[in-house]
Amino acid sequence: MFNYLSLIPFVLLVYSASFSQASWLESFSWIIIFLGVIFLGLRRLHFIAYYMIAGSILLLCNATSFAWGIFTFFAVIGFPWVRQFILSVPLRAIFKKFRLIPKVSKSDKEAIFSGSTWIEKGLFNGEPNFKAISENVVQEIHAEEQAFLDNEVEELCEMVDEWDVWQERDMSSEAWQFIREKRFFGLIIPKKYGGLEFSTKAQSLVIQKLATKNYVAAISVMVPNSLGPGELLLKYGTEEQKNYYLPRLAKGQEIPCFGLTEIFAGSDATSVQSNGVLFKEGDALKIRLNVEKRYITLAPIATLLGIAFHLYDPENLLGRGEDIGITCALVPRDTKGFIVGKRHDPMSVPFSNGPIHAENAIVDASAIIGGIEQAGNGWKMLSECLAAGRGISLPGLSTASAKYTTRILASYTQIRHQFGTAIGNFEGIQEVISDVASTAYFLESVNKYTLQGLDGSAKPPVITAINKYHFTEACRRVVNQGMDVLGGKGIIRGPKNFMSGNYTAIPIAITVEGANILTRTVIHYGQALMLCHQHLYPITAAIEEGSLLKFDRHAWGFVREFLSGKLRVLAFLLTRGYISPSLWFRSGAKYYRRIYIASVLFNFLSNMAVLLYGGSVRQKEMLTSKMADVLSWLYMLTAAVAYEYGKSPQKRRTSEIYFKVAVEDGFNRLQEALLSVVRNIVPFANPWSFLIKGILRLLPIGKPVLDKDKIRLAKTVLKKDEVFKELTKSVFTSKNLNNPVTLLENAASFNEKASHVMDEIHKLKKEKKLTKHTTVEQIEEAFKLSFISEEDYKVAVKNYQQIFAVCDVDSYEPNVYAKNR
Repeated sequence: MFNYLSLIPFVLLVYSASFSQASWLESFSWIIIFLGVIFLGLRRLHFIAYYMIAGSILLLCNATSFAWGIFTFFAVIGFPWVRQFILSVPLRAIFKKFRLIPKVSKSDKEAIFSGSTWIEKGLFNGEPNFKAISENVVQEIHAEEQAFLDNEVEELCEMVDEWDVWQERDMSSEAWQFIREKRFFGLIIPKKYGGLEFSTKAQSLVIQKLATKNYVAAISVMVPNSLGPGELLLKYGTEEQKNYYLPRLAKGQEIPCFGLTEIFAGSDATSVQSNGVLFKEGDALKIRLNVEKRYITLAPIATLLGIAFHLYDPENLLGRGEDIGITCALVPRDTKGFIVGKRHDPMSVPFSNGPIHAENAIVDASAIIGGIEQAGNGWKMLSECLAAGRGISLPGLSTASAKYTTRILASYTQIRHQFGTAIGNFEGIQEVISDVASTAYFLESVNKYTLQGLDGSAKPPVITAINKYHFTEACRRVVNQGMDVLGGKGIIRGPKNFMSGNYTAIPIAITVEGANILTRTVIHYGQALMLCHQHLYPITAAIEEGSLLKFDRHAWGFVREFLSGKLRVLAFLLTRGYISPSLWFRSGAKYYRRIYIASVLFNFLSNMAVLLYGGSVRQKEMLTSKMADVLSWLYMLTAAVAYEYGKSPQKRRTSEIYFKVAVEDGFNRLQEALLSVVRNIVPFANPWSFLIKGILRLLPIGKPVLDKDKIRLAKTVLKKDEVFKELTKSVFTSKNLNNPVTLLENAASFNEKASHVMDEIHKLKKEKKLTKHTTVEQIEEAFKLSFISEEDYKVAVKNYQQIFAVCDVDSYEPNVYAKNR
C-alpha cells in the first residue's frame, strides 16, 4: 500500500513555501512542482504540464530574461504544426545523413518482429503494468497431462540407465520403440492429427523429469517438440502437408530432425550456404539441392529431414527475381543424393547428432513447408519457432538440473562426514546449498510464470531469449557448485556417479539455440530496443516511409521522454517508488516498487545510450550486454514476484525463506547491473552520473543476502520440508534400489534413523572409551563393550554399509577401462 509518510517532506515543503514570506505565485509554483512529481510517476502528464512545471522552476529561481526567452521558444514549438516546419524537416534530414537511428535490414525485421511483445515492453519503457502482470496466474496442468507424467514418463525413465546409455552410445531399441508408441514426439501436435496436444507447462515437466534421469532421453524428446518439422508444419504447413506428416510424426512413424546450422552458419543462421535452385522439369517445378549441415540432433536416425537453405530462381520462374531467400523444406531421408547416418560426439553425451550432406538432390517444389507461396520466408519461420527451444525446452532442462542438484546435496551433505561431523553442518557448504536451492526455486518460479504466458497469447522472443541465457548460465553455476561439494565422488565417471551426466552436458545447453554470448550481447537488448521502445523503430519507419507527421510525433516524443526521464529517475529514486502505480497493490508492493524504480532508471539509461551512440548503439556490445542484464533481471524478478503472490497466503508463508533469499539475490544482481551501466554509459564528469550512483548506493535497490538468511535456508533444505518436496517432486525417483540416486536417498533416510547410535559412538570416541580407529572397528568395539545394544549395533553396521556404498566410486581393470572410452 501507499506509505503516506513519504509525503511528509513534500507537505512540509509546500507548507513552508505557502505560509512563509513567499508570494501566492511562488506557493502556487511549489504546488505545481509537487503535483508534477506525483503525476510524473504515473506518466499522466500532457506536454502543457511540462511547461507549467518548467515555468514554476524558472519563477522560483528568478530566471533571467534569456532563460525565459528559451522557455518561450520551446513553448511555441510545442505545438506540432509549428514544430514540424521549423525543426522536424531539418532534423529528419540530419537523421538520414548521419544515420542516427539503427539501420534495420529485411532479415533484422523478420527476426526482430517474430512473435510479439508481452510484459517486457512496459518494463523497457519504464511503465510496467502490474495489474496485467499479476493477472497471469499460473494454473495446474490437466489430469491427462499429469497421468502421462505419472505413467509413461516414469516408465521411460526406468527404461533408460545413464551408464548403459553412455557405454552403448545410445538408448536401447526398446526405449526408442516406447518413445514412438507412446507419442513422445507428438507432445505439441493437436489431437485431431493423433498427437497429445499438451500445454507448454506439461511439455516442460516431461522434459524436466526425463532430464533428471537421462539427458539423452530428454534431448531426444525435446528436439522434435521444439525447432523441428512439427512446429513449422503446424504454423505454416499446407493442409495437405499437415494431414500427411503430422499423424505420422505423432505416431512415431517418422523420426524428424531439422538441419539449420552449418560450418559457416552458426549463430548467424542467415548466412546458410546450403542452396537450392528452382527449375522446371516438364510442367513440374523442381529444386536442385546442395546441402552441408552439422550439429543436427536426430539426423543419424531421422526418416524425415527438415532443411533450411537459400533458394535461387535464375530463370525467374516465380516472377520475384533470382534471390528468393532462406526457405524451409521437408525431405524424406531416402531421397537420392542425400547422405545421412554419420554421428558427432557432443561432449560424450551420446544423443543422436550428426551431419547432413546432399549433392545435386532433386526434390519437388511442393516439399517447401507451406508450399511455393512460403518460398523465401524461412528466416521468419525459424525466428518464430526458435522461441520454443529458448522458452520451453532449454529452461526446462536447466530448471531440472537445478532441482536435481538441490536434491542431491540435501542428501549427500548429511551422510558425508569430515572432521567428525556431517559436511552439511559447515557454513561454507550451507552457503552452497542455499545458493543452489534458492536458484532452483527462482528458476522454477520464472519458468512457470513464463510458460503460463506462452500457454496464453504471449509469443515474446525477447523473454524466451532471456530465459535461455540466464537459465543455462544458472544451470552451469549450480551444477559446478554441486560438483565442488561432491569433490572426488563427482569426478569419477561410472555407474555409481550421479552428477557426471549433468556436468558433461552443460556446454551443450549453453551452445544450442544461439550461443549465449550472442544471445546476451545482441538479442536481449538489441531486439528489445527495436521491438519494445515506443519511438525508436517508428522513427526509422517514418524516415523510410517519408512521413513527416509520424517522424515529428515520435522524434519529439523521444526527446520529451528523455527529458522527463531525468525528472522521473530522481522522483522515483528519492521517493523509493512510492509514487508508482504499484502503491495500489497490497500483495508484493514492496517488491514491485523496487522493480518500478529500476524500470524507470533503465528506460532513462536506454534513451541516453541511443542519444550518445545513435545508429551504432547495437554494435556497442559490451554496453548492450550490460543493458541486457538489467532488462533480464527486471523481467525475471517481475515473474518471480508475480508467481509468488499468485499463491495463497498460506503457501507464501511456508516458502518465505526460499523466496526471500532467491529474490533478494536477484535484486542485488539487478543493483550491480544498473551500477555497471551507469559507470559505463554516463560520462564521468556528468553530474547525473554522480547523482544517480550516489542515490543508488545510499538507497540501493538490492543488497547482498544476509548470512543468517542463507544459513536458515540451508537448514530448511536439509530438513527436506514441504517446500523442498514440492520443488523437487519432478525429479525422477527410481524404484530400482541399485540406482545411485535411490541408494543415496535411502542412505540419507536411514542415516537419520541411525543418528542416535552414530552420535553415541562419536561421543564414546571423544571420551576415549573406544581405542579403535576405523568406523567399523569402533562399532564392533562399542557393541562388545556393551555401550550399544545388539539392535543398535545392526543399525550402525547397516548405516555404515549404505554410506560406504554411496560414497564409494568406480574403478576398472585396464582392459575394461579402455573399452569404456
